[in-house]
Amino acid sequence: MRQTESWQAGRDRPRLAAQPPASIEVDPVDALAALETGEYGPVRFGETLSGIAVQVSGDDVSMNEMMAALFEANPHAFGDNIDLLHEGAVLRVPGFDEISQTATLAANNYSR
Repeated sequence: MRQTESWQAGRDRPRLAAQPPASIEVDPVDALAALETGEYGPVRFGETLSGIAVQVSGDDVSMNEMMAALFEANPHAFGDNIDLLHEGAVLRVPGFDEISQTATLAANNYSR
């Protein structure tokens, strides 16, 4: 009981150093290669769809549009949902025309 009270009071808790918040790191080599080859990968441990979308989206494409296009173009790279990106997967990066079509289809499906 004393141990529980001591823990709740914070006397026995380990002291943790403050950690800076995680940031999205952009690797310009991967981004350029993805734009030139139309592929990104293999996906490394800890990478997220949003982080990859930021790296490979150009000036004319939003992160959300690129995320949707990457998800649609690479069903093999995901588990049951968009949050489960498989480590080691190689993603096909859609071109601008394909992204525009994906966004239009999504908008039409949403408005119904």
